Amino acid sequence: MVESILGDTHMKIKEVHISNFKSFKKSSFYLKDFNMILGANGSGKSNFFQIIKFLRDIVDHGLENAIALQGGKEYLMNTTIGDSEPTKIVLNLDPYSGQILKEFKENKKQAIVCDIQTFTYSIELSFKGDEITVKELLNQSFNIEIVERKKSKMETIKKIGEGSTKVTLINGVDYHQDLDLPEDLLKDYEINDNRFKLTEFFYSGTKRLNDFNSMILKNPNVFFGATHNLRDTIANSSVYYIDTNAAKKAVQVIGKTTLEEDGSNLPLILHNITKDKKRSERLTDKIGQLIPFISGVNVEKQPDNSVFFQAEETYQNKATSRFPASLLSDGTINITALIVALFFEKNKDILFFEEPERNIHPQLLSGILSLMKEVSQKKQVILTSHNPYIVKDVDPDNVIFVKRDANGFSKTIAPSENKMFRTFIENELNLEDIFVNDMIFEEN
Repeated sequence: MVESILGDTHMKIKEVHISNFKSFKKSSFYLKDFNMILGANGSGKSNFFQIIKFLRDIVDHGLENAIALQGGKEYLMNTTIGDSEPTKIVLNLDPYSGQILKEFKENKKQAIVCDIQTFTYSIELSFKGDEITVKELLNQSFNIEIVERKKSKMETIKKIGEGSTKVTLINGVDYHQDLDLPEDLLKDYEINDNRFKLTEFFYSGTKRLNDFNSMILKNPNVFFGATHNLRDTIANSSVYYIDTNAAKKAVQVIGKTTLEEDGSNLPLILHNITKDKKRSERLTDKIGQLIPFISGVNVEKQPDNSVFFQAEETYQNKATSRFPASLLSDGTINITALIVALFFEKNKDILFFEEPERNIHPQLLSGILSLMKEVSQKKQVILTSHNPYIVKDVDPDNVIFVKRDANGFSKTIAPSENKMFRTFIENELNLEDIFVNDMIFEEN
């Protein structure tokens, strides 16, 4: 029984399966709360983030614009395969939520709930000339249970049965749903199966023209809020690649209250953080864990209504000096932006970091990873890197290698599942040596 059935509605990505996307012919990513994707330059590791960006662009800008932002269909697909095969993305997510179906009048602490067990969404795009066919699938399995609230938790009293639903939607208009429910639910508990049907949301009359704005991915009103969770999980994910030069510049006070993915509005975000004493102290504490001589962050407002930030540096309890961002090292800027993204962006479900170790001394990488692992207890964290130093403090279970095969396709390899890797470890080779010397290979 999911205890958060009345609360947390966030999801994490467990698996990503892709076909004919960018450099991938057919590959899978099996993800945990904390993940590191390792690969040499040009291996295709950054294309994993393009999957997320593409789905998020569909949510934010619509399908046609999302394809255009990838450079057009020619660059969305693998250039070798082309449109001879569809492009397909499958997400298997860890659901955190369900729905109360019925509350008992005689015992208000008890209720019948639908507790979602598995959640899978897939999108398949087929191209024929200028025409595009989009097929979406949404599969969910669930338990129907009687639960009782005990303090802040919901405990299962009785399991009524299991069920599932499968929704197919083509081009936003051709809709079909298969529904399987426990017989006792309808007969003994008088719960109408219309509660499980999605036809009131999707148009089911005369066939219309394609309507990509009615795609499952773009709309929230599907099956007990679960697709709303999917949409928001994708929309509330950020792919950070900090531009330290942009982050050093002054910005106007009016702007986004969330950190830009390149860090370009970092002074504004710091301005908002430092207005609150507790948040400001927490920021200083987190930065100080990595850079002990940083004793504070201040934000100055200029006559033109712009703000820039300064760092206070104190050495061995001597006098404190202030340095404007323009004089700070790129590493200090990068660390500050990473800490803001990790600890002060509250509405983000999944955090992606592309080469977060850039400009940071190898001795500090262990501390960066510790902070990321700390955050991954609540949010999913995924990063890419080609830096061998960053591998030292990572469990092989959290690593995915990406490399090109003989045909130029990107392949994913899980070291912990690789026989050759296990042999190397048994012979006292470490993950860093294996990565640097390219000693891990795909197994058939």
